Amino acid sequence: LTASAQALNLLGVLLLLAAAPFIAGHYSDPRLLWITAVLVLAMPLNIAGLPYKARLAIGFDFKKISRVESLSILSSNLSMAALAAIGAGVYSFVVAQVVLTVVAYVLYRKGQKSVAFILWPGIGSLPSFVSNSKWLVVSSYMSNLATRGDYLVLSFILGKAALGLYYFSYQLMA
Repeated sequence: LTASAQALNLLGVLLLLAAAPFIAGHYSDPRLLWITAVLVLAMPLNIAGLPYKARLAIGFDFKKISRVESLSILSSNLSMAALAAIGAGVYSFVVAQVVLTVVAYVLYRKGQKSVAFILWPGIGSLPSFVSNSKWLVVSSYMSNLATRGDYLVLSFILGKAALGLYYFSYQLMA
């Protein structure tokens, strides 16, 4: 299952990297090319940390999960605030997400045996993976819509600066 998730993740990375120039062109903002590329390149590390988090959850080690989540969010928010203070602008959000991913991976990985998996398990395992994970994927998208849908709605009402201020304020409070 981990190998299939990583393979699909890498496919998503390649698709998003290919789409980055179109995204930047659509919004007439060349910064989006680099923002998309940096955020996408952190995705494999995010997926790679999930088996370690799952081991902790299976072992009922919610104290460590809570510590990892708290420390990674704290590191992310501190890096975002520091970069914003020195004038990094929108890139402070990008780097903060990468910091969150790296810190979470390192802390989840710390003290655990390595998870062995092959990168590409073969096309034969894909139907089983899709069948076993379809509701997880749907619930993940619905959860993201529920927790981030306000940005979508507000993007139709507010200008870029106001929406950025809303996002930044929420990130500091969350």
